Amino acid sequence: MNHPVAANETAFAGAQLEYSNNGNLTGELIRAGRALLRMDQAELANLSGLSLETVKRLERFRGPIDATTRTERALALAFRSRGVVFDLGKGLGLRLLA
Repeated sequence: MNHPVAANETAFAGAQLEYSNNGNLTGELIRAGRALLRMDQAELANLSGLSLETVKRLERFRGPIDATTRTERALALAFRSRGVVFDLGKGLGLRLLA
């Protein structure tokens, strides 16, 4: 599958993603991020390079998602490309970049 965000990943290489694979990314945060951006599941799937079924499956989780590091990073980069970052180190949350 083509990975649209991967092409832009070098643009984020020097940026602080404010994300680490510490098991805190939740289905609730993914849904909240989409809601904040008024983005549907298909758009997130396309932007992240993940399948629509994967996005749907991850959003059904209550609490931490069960996903690979690559999948979590793809989601984080997709949201970052639209100006949303996950703040997982200091608690669970997300925010819009200025």
